[in-house]
Amino acid sequence: MVTNFNLESLKKAPKVKYDEEKVNDDYNPYLDPEEREVTNDSVVEMKKEPTAKLTHKELKKMKKQKLFEEQLDALKAEDQFILLQANKSSKSSNLLNNAFDIKVENYSISARGKDLFVNASLTIANQRRYGLVGLNGHGKTTLLNHMAQRKLNIPPNIDILLCEQEVNADDTFAILAVLNVLVKKLSADFENGQADAGTRLKEVYGEIKAIGVDSVEPKARRILAGLGFTKEMQERPTKHFSDGWRMRVSLARALFLEPTFLLLDEPTNHLDLNAVIWLDNYLQNWKKTLLIVSHDLSFLDNVCTDIIHLDMQKLFSYKGNYASFKKMFKQKRKEQIKDYEKQEKRLREMKVSGKSSKDARNFADTLYMGMSPVIAVPLTLDSDMSRNVKEIDPVLPLVQEVAEERQ
Repeated sequence: MVTNFNLESLKKAPKVKYDEEKVNDDYNPYLDPEEREVTNDSVVEMKKEPTAKLTHKELKKMKKQKLFEEQLDALKAEDQFILLQANKSSKSSNLLNNAFDIKVENYSISARGKDLFVNASLTIANQRRYGLVGLNGHGKTTLLNHMAQRKLNIPPNIDILLCEQEVNADDTFAILAVLNVLVKKLSADFENGQADAGTRLKEVYGEIKAIGVDSVEPKARRILAGLGFTKEMQERPTKHFSDGWRMRVSLARALFLEPTFLLLDEPTNHLDLNAVIWLDNYLQNWKKTLLIVSHDLSFLDNVCTDIIHLDMQKLFSYKGNYASFKKMFKQKRKEQIKDYEKQEKRLREMKVSGKSSKDARNFADTLYMGMSPVIAVPLTLDSDMSRNVKEIDPVLPLVQEVAEERQ
């Protein structure tokens, strides 16, 4: 039986309007009614392209995955860095409390899903001056920040200072900004309960007696003068200085305070040539522990007694200054490349001799495991970058030299 439709009546029929604001984007038509998210607004079901129906097990798995991702995002929002390190036994903790050397074993740091350090170990000997080098963006500044914030296992009797930001711009004179740092440190020790009043006062009197009361201000003025401040500038409020000059005041405070462990991140960036030369000479006589990140190779050469190289998410220590490190690094890299090529040749022989693909694949996995990318792929730089490569990173020129020698 054929039914006749009135076309005109259909045209006059009211059209259904969909309120886009009331549409629930998370609505899933395949969920059971009790599992659906109910809202006060009405949910309008939109026609979708037909898709395969998910099983209850698959839906449950998707729910768990979504919950895990939400928790991970919340964790990253609080702290973009995730740190894992080995727990200390009670005996190790007692030794740590009285140690003057720093030894952190098997720690890992990741930032937003990217591994910066994996089961790395760090050893800092007391009264040594270290230079930290490595490719840019691989975690050098992150390591300094984690040490300064004591997120790593640092002996509690070692006071750490990271010189990273300029002093506040206010009415305080530059010389007073330097002198006041000692008072602030003592106040912080009392507030945090790091030392009782009697013990700390004895230490303070001992320090003042050692350097002499009358020599405190002259010492601060000598440091400021070395960093380029005239006598008139030392009496000027910090609010009248640029960010670069206030960074110099911050550096002067760190040098004046002389912490047990001083961390410097690119200390020569805001200095002119005369100030760099003065700082170079001053730090050569530094009697306490020092860790520097710098792209100034001459500065590292003159100041450092040891070099720590960040490579393949690990830390490798070298005795001597940057020039000594350069020789040892190039020799080590050549040996690694030579060993890599031997293994590559063996892999090709395995394939030619008819070894199973599984055996060859397992051998290849072993071969490439832990290999630095610059071993497998020699670094090539264009001419412009080659001319300025020393300003980019201290390690890149060495890799480039090894690659050029092999060509």
